[in-house]
Amino acid sequence: MTGDFWYKNAKIVVDYSLKAVPVPAAVWLFGSALLGLTGLKRKSVKLAVSV
Repeated sequence: MTGDFWYKNAKIVVDYSLKAVPVPAAVWLFGSALLGLTGLKRKSVKLAVSV
């Protein structure tokens, strides 16, 4: 792909290509940690109500 830009009467041509970016493993680990913390929060709320 090519992009043409003008800056102070000068034409700037930029060639670029888009590539797919894989989802890093850190995102999956972060998501599972959030789900685990949500589960612990729900469990502690259940215990506090039932006691």
